[in-house]
Amino acid sequence: MFYRGKEAKFRLKVSGLKDYLKYLEEIEEVIDEKRITVKQSGEMIPEENQDEYWDHYLDEYDKYDSVFPNILRKSIFTSLFAYFEHQLMAFCEDKEKLKNIPGVGIDKAKGYISNHLEIRELFQEKEWEVIKKYSKVRNCLAHAGGVIYLMKSENEQGEIRKFINATKGIEINEGDEIILTSLFCEEFVSIAFEFLTKTFHKIEKAP
Repeated sequence: MFYRGKEAKFRLKVSGLKDYLKYLEEIEEVIDEKRITVKQSGEMIPEENQDEYWDHYLDEYDKYDSVFPNILRKSIFTSLFAYFEHQLMAFCEDKEKLKNIPGVGIDKAKGYISNHLEIRELFQEKEWEVIKKYSKVRNCLAHAGGVIYLMKSENEQGEIRKFINATKGIEINEGDEIILTSLFCEEFVSIAFEFLTKTFHKIEKAP
């Protein structure tokens, strides 16, 4: 479909969400190539030297296999959420009125859109409820390094665990640390893109 005017500009801006996914895909390929190289190098040496080889390279293999991918995905998800937050805040054009809205981040944007623009139904839909749950994961990554038990609020810890148990692409390891797959980032982009698009259309149709 061909878009024009404001919608074309809007879609160009929010397409940045998908750029992060492309970047994630390309960097993951580089990391996986290094993992395969270490594995194949080990397979090529004589069997009697296998133990010695893996004594030296097991840590390196583990970094390419799990450590680096998880660091990357956490970083990308945190950036994706910040990008979504920025695009939602961009709808709050009257900065003077925005200053008087309580809260921060997406909650501040919700207050502006609900009260100043009088568009409240957006925040009663399922997408917003899910986005709020993604925000708790983002907060855990940002403020507790992704380790759930380090979150100050036990209530938040419980909410995060419940969300993780019901969500694809995210799990908790033995150290109570959040582990992400690329699917988790992809699902967030899908929901964020849909919510921003709905918000744009609601605002454009508002009197």
